[in-house]
Amino acid sequence: MKKSIIFLILLLPLLILSCSSSNDDEINQLQLQIIELENQKIQQELDELRKEKAEEQATLESEAKVANEEKIKAEAESRIAKEKQEKAEAKAAKENKEKAEAKALSAKSAKEKAEAEAEAKAAKEKQEKAEAEAKAAKEKQEKAEAADLSVRKLFAIQNTIDTNIENCDSLFSNSKKIDAKDFFIGLDAKLRDTHAIGKYSFVSFEGDIARNGPFATWVYEMLIEYSKKYNPGKFEKIKFADIEITLDDYLEYKNKLCDTYQNQKFNGTLRQLMIDINVLLKFRTDWPGHASKWLPFPYIDTGPKVIKSPSPKGLEFYTKYITGGGVIIVSGPEVDDGALLQGRKSVIYMTSKIPELRKILQDNEVRISVFTGTAGSLPEYPGNTEPGGFAMGMTDASMTANADWLCRPGNYDRGGDPVIHELVHTINHVVFEQINEIYFYERIYKIAENSINKGIFDTGYSQNLEKGQTQNMSHFVGEFWAMTVEGYMMDKSNFKNPPYDRRHKIKKIDPELYDLITRYFPTKQWDFCE
Repeated sequence: MKKSIIFLILLLPLLILSCSSSNDDEINQLQLQIIELENQKIQQELDELRKEKAEEQATLESEAKVANEEKIKAEAESRIAKEKQEKAEAKAAKENKEKAEAKALSAKSAKEKAEAEAEAKAAKEKQEKAEAEAKAAKEKQEKAEAADLSVRKLFAIQNTIDTNIENCDSLFSNSKKIDAKDFFIGLDAKLRDTHAIGKYSFVSFEGDIARNGPFATWVYEMLIEYSKKYNPGKFEKIKFADIEITLDDYLEYKNKLCDTYQNQKFNGTLRQLMIDINVLLKFRTDWPGHASKWLPFPYIDTGPKVIKSPSPKGLEFYTKYITGGGVIIVSGPEVDDGALLQGRKSVIYMTSKIPELRKILQDNEVRISVFTGTAGSLPEYPGNTEPGGFAMGMTDASMTANADWLCRPGNYDRGGDPVIHELVHTINHVVFEQINEIYFYERIYKIAENSINKGIFDTGYSQNLEKGQTQNMSHFVGEFWAMTVEGYMMDKSNFKNPPYDRRHKIKKIDPELYDLITRYFPTKQWDFCE
């Protein structure tokens, strides 16, 4: 196109010149020829241009087609590569996952194995521990049973000597004959000295004494030893101080001593000897409750039933009677049967750990005289102002207890139980003195002092003391055993002297006392005052 335009520009002056020298026809024809020639030239150029365009278009289209095919091929290859990569990645991921799972499974198995081994080891150790504990418990039980058996043997009659008065005489055959009066003066001094032994007693700052020890056994041993050394020879009657002794009195005493020796202090013989030596030497026989002043009650097994009292002469006041655990329980008509039944229940329970206790109590004629008001209402203790009760010693007629203070159905009383309390004292004075229970005497006052000094045992209570006496450490120490055992027996919160009111508390705060209590008294629960 550009070439045609340039050609026309060059041709235009000639046309102008031509027009000036020829006529119009020629000019027109020439113009037409030029135009035709130009048109042909233009057409030719246009054809060439179209051809070029077509070729360019074809080339472009071909190139585009090739590019598109290459693109499609590249996309396909890319897709294939991507699929391969994804497949490879998926495979790798799967393999890694499987590998991880296998590793985790292996770790889990190892962990489970380790845990299983640990559990097996723990179970084995637990079993071994349980077996060791069971073995220890068995050994402890066997030891406790052996200890219980050992304790029970102390209360049983053993090696009873089968002898007679001649053999007893031969026991003293080497004794030295001395003046009869000197013999009894010496015997009297020995008796008083023996009762003054303070080996296990407690003396307060004020000089008051809480007596403790196997005095009856000590007296018996002293009497045997003295009779082996000396004899009074023959005499009719001797007097010294306000004491008068006949030959018959001496022979009666000697028979009692031999009888006790033959029975090794059992079968009630020690009590009879202690009563007799007291009477012979007028030792502590001035109070109305001494056993020498009263006939004993017969022991009748009544079971849990109150019967009419078989009262001996002088004790007709007592109209109600029941027995249990080796103890006689009596009262006048004013006391309801429930009080006697509750007393019997307590005695039976307290003696259930060591049944041998019951025979010793029965042989020693232990009796509980139940009253209302004060003990002075009883015939043996006129004028006595004791409101709760008191214990029985080896040479006493009975122990006493206030019926109104006995917790029982219909009489729910808090604050203590005089049957339990006084029977604890009585077992000490009668039974422990007979069997020479040194184990108890060596420990109890030390335990008491320790508790009182630490402020565990409450000393804020009051006692019915003799005129002119005031409470001090001797009274607290003397009452500690009976009060704590009383709390242990009742086993009711705040019934008496906390923290010694419950068994589990006693075991925790005073384990040595707990062991001493359970040496003699039951651990099995009972329905006290339900």
